[in-house]
Amino acid sequence: MTEKYEADFSEGAAENDPMPASAELNATQDDSAVAAEAAAKKSKRWRLGRNKTIALGAAILLVGGGGAWAYNVYQAPTTVIGMAIGSLFGEQNPAYDVKVAVSSNGINGGLTLSVSTADAGADLNALLNLDYAGQKASANIEAISSKSGDSYLQVSQFESLLTLLNGTGVGTNAYSSILNSISGKWIKISKAELDSFTGSTGTTATCIQDKYKDAAHAEAVKTEMINLAKGHVFFVIDKELGNNNGSVGYDIGFDVPQLKAFMTGFLDSKAFADYQECSGATASFDKATAIEGINSITEDQIKSAMGSTKISIWADQWSHKLSKLSIASKVSGVDVEVDLMPAGDRSSRVQIPTDSISISDLQSLVLGQ
Repeated sequence: MTEKYEADFSEGAAENDPMPASAELNATQDDSAVAAEAAAKKSKRWRLGRNKTIALGAAILLVGGGGAWAYNVYQAPTTVIGMAIGSLFGEQNPAYDVKVAVSSNGINGGLTLSVSTADAGADLNALLNLDYAGQKASANIEAISSKSGDSYLQVSQFESLLTLLNGTGVGTNAYSSILNSISGKWIKISKAELDSFTGSTGTTATCIQDKYKDAAHAEAVKTEMINLAKGHVFFVIDKELGNNNGSVGYDIGFDVPQLKAFMTGFLDSKAFADYQECSGATASFDKATAIEGINSITEDQIKSAMGSTKISIWADQWSHKLSKLSIASKVSGVDVEVDLMPAGDRSSRVQIPTDSISISDLQSLVLGQ
């Protein structure tokens, strides 16, 4: 009876048990597998996330490091100066200011040249200032060259200069009378008259300017000159001058072998070819003779020519376009300083005169004095 009851109980328990032993074991194994799979996925996601983070960090470092390297190369003195030299070429309407200062034994003089170009021609304005033993004087001369080949000349603001010259015995009242008669008047010198004086048309600059109106050609000329300057670094940095008003400056000297290589390379450049074509010098140019002359240049000749001369270049710290080229020298006790500064596009300044007197009129005025 007891055995039967135990058997019945065992069977009933088995029937009423919701999770038999074998099923419970299988469930445990399944749960473990799911947990393991979840852990594996979590680990994979973590590793993937970590790898992405590492890759992103590496990319940032690579880009940052590469950018820093590229920046350092771009701001290297040789690059800055090479691009500054190249920026002088390929401009369609270039304009420049040139300031010359001279000082010696109580005499101080200054000459400011302002050059502007346009489709119509070119304008050169020269302002002379003189200080002699405390007495100041000035004079202004302006010359305009039209695309047609005609030129115009005007003198003005010269009264103080005449007073100074007359006081030193250099000037005469006759000169004063002549200048007063033409003061502020435009004197026209026709193309034909210029050709009779000089034997050339005087249109070289205008011709080159027309070539640079082709944007692709202008860019090719500029790029070629930049690459030539960078390929033959003919200057050495004597001193870094730091930053001034957004420009970086350098005192430079010359590497003579590289200077000769640059000059030789220039003979094959588009810029030189344009000059030859526009000046009409192609037929008379002997490249072999020119190269022979370049190769004959020696270190001693350069040192002798330079003497105490100091050359400084300033360039915009971002675009690297030339800001200023300065030359300072002392010759026979006379201090001379020359500054060349590009002035952008000033084509609006070039205005061809509509009212002028001819050379014949000028001769009549002079002879009538």
